[in-house]
Amino acid sequence: MHRIRTIVAAVAIGFVAATASAALAQGTAQVTGVAVSASSRGPVAGAKVELLQAERVVATAATDSNGAFAFHDLAAGTYGVRTTVNAFEPTTSAPFVLADGEKVALSVELQPITSTTLRTIGRIDVNGRASASNNSASITTIASTQFLDQGINQVQNALDQVPGVTIEHYDNGAPGAVATLSIRGAGGFAGGGNTGYEVLVLQDGEPLRNGQYGDFDLSSLTPAIYQRAELIKGVGGTSIFGANTIGGTLNLVTRDPLKSFGADAVVGTGAFGLGEYNLLVSDTVGKLGYLFDIHQYGTAGALPPNFVADFGGSFCGSNSGICDYATPSQLINLKSALGKLRYDFSPATSLTLSSSLESDYRDQLGLLANPTTGGPNNSSLDPHGIPYFFGYPGDYVWNTQPKYAADFHTQVLGGDLELRSYFQNVQRVVDGNGEPADLCCFESRSVDRLAGDEIIFNRILGNHSLTAGFGGNGDNYYSGSVSAPGPIDFTNFTYNAVGTEVERTYLVRDDYQATPKLNLSLSASYSDYDILNVRRIDPRFGAVYRPDNQTALRFSVGTGFGPPRISDIVQQLDLTANDASSAAQCPSSNQYCVASVGNRGLKAESATGYDLGFERNFLGRGNFTADVYRTDVYGHIFTALLPAPAGLTFTGQGGGSPVLYLNEPVNLAGTVFEGLEFSTKLPVPQFPQFALTGYYDTQAAYPLGVDPLTEAQLGNVVNKQQFQGVPLHKYGYGFDFESRDRRSSAFANGTFYADNNAYNLPSFWLWNLGFSVPLGEEQLRVTDSNVFNKNAFLFSAYNGGVPYGGLTGPYQLTAYPVQPHTIEVTLERKFGAFK
Repeated sequence: MHRIRTIVAAVAIGFVAATASAALAQGTAQVTGVAVSASSRGPVAGAKVELLQAERVVATAATDSNGAFAFHDLAAGTYGVRTTVNAFEPTTSAPFVLADGEKVALSVELQPITSTTLRTIGRIDVNGRASASNNSASITTIASTQFLDQGINQVQNALDQVPGVTIEHYDNGAPGAVATLSIRGAGGFAGGGNTGYEVLVLQDGEPLRNGQYGDFDLSSLTPAIYQRAELIKGVGGTSIFGANTIGGTLNLVTRDPLKSFGADAVVGTGAFGLGEYNLLVSDTVGKLGYLFDIHQYGTAGALPPNFVADFGGSFCGSNSGICDYATPSQLINLKSALGKLRYDFSPATSLTLSSSLESDYRDQLGLLANPTTGGPNNSSLDPHGIPYFFGYPGDYVWNTQPKYAADFHTQVLGGDLELRSYFQNVQRVVDGNGEPADLCCFESRSVDRLAGDEIIFNRILGNHSLTAGFGGNGDNYYSGSVSAPGPIDFTNFTYNAVGTEVERTYLVRDDYQATPKLNLSLSASYSDYDILNVRRIDPRFGAVYRPDNQTALRFSVGTGFGPPRISDIVQQLDLTANDASSAAQCPSSNQYCVASVGNRGLKAESATGYDLGFERNFLGRGNFTADVYRTDVYGHIFTALLPAPAGLTFTGQGGGSPVLYLNEPVNLAGTVFEGLEFSTKLPVPQFPQFALTGYYDTQAAYPLGVDPLTEAQLGNVVNKQQFQGVPLHKYGYGFDFESRDRRSSAFANGTFYADNNAYNLPSFWLWNLGFSVPLGEEQLRVTDSNVFNKNAFLFSAYNGGVPYGGLTGPYQLTAYPVQPHTIEVTLERKFGAFK
């Protein structure tokens, strides 16, 4: 009996196999393709490629040494392709239809599994058309080529053209002015009740932050050393540290060594003393791959060199012999360098060592200078006819952030294992040793010594891609300022805020391909932040339904948090007279009556977010995306004005006056972020080289439950009223051109900044354009920003600008001038793999 059953089973299996084989052999259609690494652009050999039909695997192939695969003699029908290989994220195409005799060519981009990138699904191109995304979150990726093609020298200028993103500026829009990120209203620097720590900024998957302000100054970043910028909107991003966000996550991914030799050289010049160069070389020799990049960008700024201003204020005039005459400048000089060495022990095991440095130097005077009437009799001119200005002559800002990292990849237990360690020193110094004698000398310094380790394990089990990870990182934070009658060094520098923060995060995640049309993801993060009072679990669920290869409907829901700044917790009571601040409650006899102090009991902001999105790719280069979202925030952090204990007085130079109030961070209220986002790129049927682009977003960002006293104190935070600096509307449109051989291109785009924008100006349009053409072996690019020179006046009116609507009284905010019309010309020469 057992023998008979064995024979029957063998016959049945053979019949099914023969039937399936016959079905595939009946047709004449073909599917061919190539799998490449999205990072190094090299072919991926040994990948398992499965041909799917009606959710079943009907054929299997493996990529060869060139990454190529093929399926022949296919019958007409609907198919899909699933690609899996160790060290890369699995990817599955949506179903596509094959006619009898049709030949379909696929291009499969596989994303390496690494902590240096956010969790994204690889892209499959069918006949040159990108398929809709498999990710449940709203993701924007800006490639390095896009920065260069549009003449973008700083990362924030590209992000400013993304729906739902606002770049917050401190005092003006000059290249050297502080610029921080707001996503969907969360994380604004100048937005009153907004907090910079509501947005997570990462470099290669690791946190970038400033313990003093909680955010990160994007103006210190140039795109030269980065392969791409990844932007995920909404709570609970998908990095190892992803729950630590409310508005969204920005991850800057550095370049990786190429599999074959390539070099790229760029030199540029432009208006206002603009100069730039970049040199990049990469190759793999035997088992050793390397990459070296060095870059510099600088500009003298838009201020005329013959302009002279008097910064002496009330010290100058007919009764004073001291006047601080100076020529303000907006000088900024950015430098970056990146070096990587990768050794391949085997196709599955590698070690990468990397070192990077980003540093900059800026003239603080020109970034803060504003007209004032601080002279005798409130005059705007001194006795010599020189205008009075507010500012700090002789002040310079230095930022440095060297980083060192090691990545080890291998295969174990049937999956992929990555170990990563890093160390980074983020330092900001305001150097006032060059100040005039009557002001000298002021100096401040903040240092964040960041270090961390990460472990990530990924394994594919059937239709499941399982991920487990642990990340631990620490921040040794120091911040302080000092004033003295002479030059200062750091030998005897006293810090008034010192703290060590240790963060631990545990992540589990399952990406499940439920059907060829439906992808589900479920993740949970446990976060334990030492002194920041964070111990919590944050779940996230996402679903993507793709009825065809070009359409995706996505939904996600999850929780996230915004921890306090380290300075919010460890800030000692600052009684230094020079650090005192004013408030409307201060009497005229003691205008600077407010001291600052931290709050050891401050809790993290907590958020729950929902996102529903739609994506459609058109034939050719077109696409359309739409998102609707809502995020509810609880325990929003504000700096409240509280009565000071009796008997406190200010100390140091100019001290002795009583302290009447304390600025102290507290959890006060809730906040709502909600809105709609649309973006599209439409090909022109009659002119396939042209495409029209456009986007629109409306974002409501307003507080709830703020008490009347805090409203009166903050002035620009009002219940159910839009935060200052977060425009209710933002939109733009333009066109792109690309020649058939892709060697020539052109663009023109305009961005509309509605009322309540980060520049605090009435609504206006800002236009940019440019073109790129081959010039022998070189590529010539010409770009023109702020073409019509809109709002490009030299200085803002100090404390002028647009009154904040809905308030009683004359309250006004600082106005922000826009960077003037600037032309830049670059020449690029590519060699080898970069061609």
